[in-house]
Amino acid sequence: VEDMFYGGSGWMHAVNGETVEEETVTARYVVNAAGGASAKIARMIGDNSFTILPRLGDYLLLNRNQGHLTTHTLFPCPDPVLGKGVLVQTTLWGNLILGPTARDTYKPEARDMDDASVQEYILSKCKALVPYFDPKETIHAFCGARAKSSRGDWIIEQSEADPSFIHAAGIDSPGMAG
Repeated sequence: VEDMFYGGSGWMHAVNGETVEEETVTARYVVNAAGGASAKIARMIGDNSFTILPRLGDYLLLNRNQGHLTTHTLFPCPDPVLGKGVLVQTTLWGNLILGPTARDTYKPEARDMDDASVQEYILSKCKALVPYFDPKETIHAFCGARAKSSRGDWIIEQSEADPSFIHAAGIDSPGMAG
C-alpha cells in the first residue's frame, strides 16, 4: 500500500484525522486479497513467487426483449487454452448478457483488439449457442480485468517469505464471490 488518505490507517479517527508519515499496525495475520495488485503487495514483504497477468473479460448486454431466448446459462464446450468460453445467460432483470471473453493483456493480439473486433468475436461465439438473438438490441458493452496468476491457478496459501502473510491471489473467477 503506497498511500492511505486518513491518518495512514485508512480510518480517520485512528489518529484524530491527522495525516501522519508513518503508523504501525499490529496484526497476527495479514491477508493479501489485493486482486490485480496482489503481486505488488507480495513483493513488499520480499515474496516474488508469482506475478499477476491481467485478463480482460468483455461483455455485451442486450435489451430485455431478448431475455426470453434462454432460461438457462449456456456454456460452450470448454477450450483447453481459453477456458470455459463465451457464454449466454439471462440477467436477474431479464436482459440477455453475452460474455466474457478472456483476453490476456500480455498478448498484444488480444490486448490491442478494437471494440468492433471484440464485439464481433462475442457475437459469433454466442450465435452458435442462441442463433436468434438480435445484435442490434445491444444496449451496453463493458469490460473488467481479472487477476490471472502466473502459476495458472488460484493462490490461497501462506507466503514462504512470512507465514503470517496469507495470499488470496490470482482468483480470476467469480467462483468465490457467492
